[in-house]
Amino acid sequence: MNISRVYANRGRWVAECECRSASQVQPEQKAWRCEECGAGYRLLWPIQRVRIETLLRPRRIVNQNWNIGEPVDHLLAENIEHGLAPEAA
Repeated sequence: MNISRVYANRGRWVAECECRSASQVQPEQKAWRCEECGAGYRLLWPIQRVRIETLLRPRRIVNQNWNIGEPVDHLLAENIEHGLAPEAA
């Protein structure tokens, strides 16, 4: 089975297919099937998913994004830069 690495986009967790289709997924999901081409994937969640969610929560939806490979500390630094409380974020 293929692997899809999950990322955050506008406050949603998203899995992407090789066909470039993407869908929202939920934290309890371990697998996902593309609605466009039918390919099946095992979902690979970020190790610090809960921390990422905590840091994104105080942001406007349009800014609730985290990209694969982005250091979680970068989210914290952005929050501080924009006046969001570090620990509340």
